[in-house]
Order: sequence, then C-alpha cells, then structure tokens
Amino acid sequence: KYVAVSYAWGASTSNFTSIRVDGYKYIITAKHVAAALRMLRSQHEPVYVWLDCVCINQADNTERGHQVSLMKDVFTQASKVVIWLG
Repeated sequence: KYVAVSYAWGASTSNFTSIRVDGYKYIITAKHVAAALRMLRSQHEPVYVWLDCVCINQADNTERGHQVSLMKDVFTQASKVVIWLG
C-alpha cells in the first residue's frame, strides 16, 4: 500500500531542497514537494509514497517515457491519492 502524490511541477529554479530516503539523498526541485512529504510522514509507522520526481529517473528519457505510460496504473492502484497544491 502506498500514497501517490499529484502536484504541479512549476519552474525548475534554484528553489530546491534535498531529502533522505533510506539513507539516499534525493534532490527535490520544488520545496513544496518536500513539504508534502513532511505532511505525509508518520511518527508511528512507515508511509510509502510515490512521487514521480523521486520514483522516476527524470534524467533518463527512455525510462521516463516508459514510466509515464504506467502512471494511470500507479494512481489507480494507490491506497490513497493526494493532490498537493502547495
């Protein structure tokens, strides 16, 4: 079970931050996405979150194209979908 998050991409500027997931550092190009992750986390149990900017290699056009075709399934199979407006 996981939460899928939909959000507006916005312009990629110097407005970025980083997060750590299982010891790995990820650059998040919009601080409002990091805010969504902070809101979704739980102190009591793991919360599995699907975010395209973390779960899809945005630098690999082939992977990105393939994964975009699967996004309908990602969202329909999620236990919860969150629309993050920032």
